[in-house]
Amino acid sequence: VTLELGGKSPVVIDEGVDLKTVSVRLMTGKLFNSGQICICPDYVFIPESQADAFLYEVKNATAVLYPSIADNPEYTTIVNDNHFARLQHLIDDAANKGVEVITLNPAQEDFDETQSRKMLPRILMNPGNDAAVMQSEIFGPLLVVKTYQDIQEVIDYIQANAHPLALYYFGDNDSNKAVFRDEILAGGMAVNDVVVQAICHELPFGGIGASGIGSYHGIDGFHEFSHSKAVYVQTSEEEIAGFMRPPYSDQMRGLMEQQISE
Repeated sequence: VTLELGGKSPVVIDEGVDLKTVSVRLMTGKLFNSGQICICPDYVFIPESQADAFLYEVKNATAVLYPSIADNPEYTTIVNDNHFARLQHLIDDAANKGVEVITLNPAQEDFDETQSRKMLPRILMNPGNDAAVMQSEIFGPLLVVKTYQDIQEVIDYIQANAHPLALYYFGDNDSNKAVFRDEILAGGMAVNDVVVQAICHELPFGGIGASGIGSYHGIDGFHEFSHSKAVYVQTSEEEIAGFMRPPYSDQMRGLMEQQISE
């Protein structure tokens, strides 16, 4: 069985990174198909001291990628009215809970998002876990930003939640990079970029736990969708299981006692 689901894929931005480069790469992936891709970044951890600089670069990156939204054929609509209403509920719920919602509107256009289903990107700052936007995968152009002071806070938070389909780390700290790679269960991981891990067919693609089971792409897909039939041929000279036949030898009894005690 191979089941690729999704989930809330986190982005971790470490200290000392080039926020301009990070923001362009992040928003490129986040706004692919208006965020309606299973491996789109869902929420971002940024050091508290860099939050303002990060927001500035995110706004600039969005304006470079999409100078306008309303009539831009390169900016995708939300798939249907029901999904648009769901995303709007996430925005309204967060605002009602006191969350700062920042609308990214590069050309300062005035248009009816509901009619066109062209939803402007939003940044939601530090929503609590009780906010609807933190309860399920967003799957739209809304990006949650959470600030942190110590990287261990980030590790603990991600480990305490369902295993994501994708994990993203931006930074050059080899120690931190290794911790996220080795200690956090996720379907896959990209370092210093987003989404591109699914494009590389030399890498297996799939989820783990809540984000799926099994993997495919390249040789991994061949193995996943093939059946390896095991065939054992017993030789006439030596029977590998012969020692297990009764009456049992002292060697066999000793082996069983050892297995039981362990």
